[in-house]
Amino acid sequence: MRETTARQWLTVLLCTASFAASGLAQAPPHSMLEGEAALTIAGAHVWRGEIVSVEPVFQPSALLDFDPWSFTLWGSWELEHSEAYSQRSRFHATLDHLHESGEHIFRSGLTAFLYQNSFRHSLKNTVELFLGYTLDRALLPTLIAHYDIGHFNGLYVAGSASHRFELIPDAMALDIRANVGWGDRAYARDKFSLPRYTRERPEYEPSGAAFLDLTLRAEAPLRFSDRFKVVPGISFMRLLDTEIRNALRDSGLDADKTSGSLTLLLTF
Repeated sequence: MRETTARQWLTVLLCTASFAASGLAQAPPHSMLEGEAALTIAGAHVWRGEIVSVEPVFQPSALLDFDPWSFTLWGSWELEHSEAYSQRSRFHATLDHLHESGEHIFRSGLTAFLYQNSFRHSLKNTVELFLGYTLDRALLPTLIAHYDIGHFNGLYVAGSASHRFELIPDAMALDIRANVGWGDRAYARDKFSLPRYTRERPEYEPSGAAFLDLTLRAEAPLRFSDRFKVVPGISFMRLLDTEIRNALRDSGLDADKTSGSLTLLLTF
């Protein structure tokens, strides 16, 4: 079983890497390779309305940008080793293509989701396709759809708006963002059926599609040089669907979460 899981991880990574190599090969010859590395400590791990962990987490990431393509690696691990550590540890690899036409910005790509020891619980390594649109005007209205093609064939759609306030020119800013997420029945059942992370028959399953989460986030990037920033932030997430909220509360789980974070960001 361990060999099968390792083989699945390797297959997903190789597929993502091959798409990345193909994208970089097709990039315009004048494109410049840029990169970004980040180390984040967060008070909790919240993902699209799902409170994955209420314990502090370490979330490193790395980005390679070769306009119009980018490739991102991101991971999340609890700082303390709990009984559910393997269920809450995960790794994402994303290939993203960006196309701009005037004030219209389009994004498309795929993300591979890899879970530690996925053979022990219900989380399955999978791949998700996404397509997004941003209008480059006030509040940057954005709509992005994510569709799982490797495990449960579910759809998650997020709409967001954001704004930056320049507090100290070239030194400090305040970024505000609001996000609302909707999931179809397959997505809601995969993420919010109870009990979580088990192969047993669920005691509760969401009855259908639902608006799942409202997330508000504020960040205050502090720029120390052209290449180094420190970014403190705070997020608040509220589950919107009453049925899911009640089911979580009846199981002794949180339906809302506020957490802070601190990121060290290096660009190159």
